[in-house]
Amino acid sequence: MAFTIKNAPRIRSLIRLTLPKYFDAKTYIWNRFSSADAILIDIRQKTTYTDPWRRQVLAKVLDGVPYKPRVYLEATSRRISRKIWAEDIATCSHKGLYGFLIKVRDGNILNEVETIVRRDGKPLQQLVEGDHRILSKIVPHYQKDAALLMDFELKAIPYAVFKYHNFGSRDEGSWSRLEELVNYAQLANVKALAWRSMYSARVRDIEREMLTLKEIGFSGVLVRNSALIDMANKIFE
Repeated sequence: MAFTIKNAPRIRSLIRLTLPKYFDAKTYIWNRFSSADAILIDIRQKTTYTDPWRRQVLAKVLDGVPYKPRVYLEATSRRISRKIWAEDIATCSHKGLYGFLIKVRDGNILNEVETIVRRDGKPLQQLVEGDHRILSKIVPHYQKDAALLMDFELKAIPYAVFKYHNFGSRDEGSWSRLEELVNYAQLANVKALAWRSMYSARVRDIEREMLTLKEIGFSGVLVRNSALIDMANKIFE
């Protein structure tokens, strides 16, 4: 069945996290993040020194029982180290991962990923089908801070992820720019998630921003604080 925006999994809350090195990671996920619609597990490395512990902890988590949230991967940037990036992406061979995050700044990596990821011992035929293979149809080529959520099950890119700053008032021009990006993605049959790039301790401000983001067409948000999951789920219901 061809992918349509109606087939996209509901993601109101996407929680971004790094798994703990010494604490039991499965318990960590169940205790803090089980109410999220999806989890983005960050295993990035900031240097070219290979330290596999993040991949090892992730593999142990994925070998455990299935989780309610869909689990996606954020790999080390290919621009930092192509070798480490490839090792991170190879983790996607595990069936417990639903997909991974593609940074627009890294370019179109789909063909390369198809040569790395194997499931049931076989290479993937095609990660993404149809027009979603052309990333510039989903996100304007100049929008380098954007990202895309690739989903193995759907063989599609159901969500684009757009960063935003703390804009404050509803009528600032930056909100209009975000609305244009949402419309651009929706024309390509893709939903949009918002990613707040700056930390804020003011929950009231974040709530107001989420309400505005919903108004302009976003389907959910990426958050880094588990305390915001229930708020996001309620607002984007």
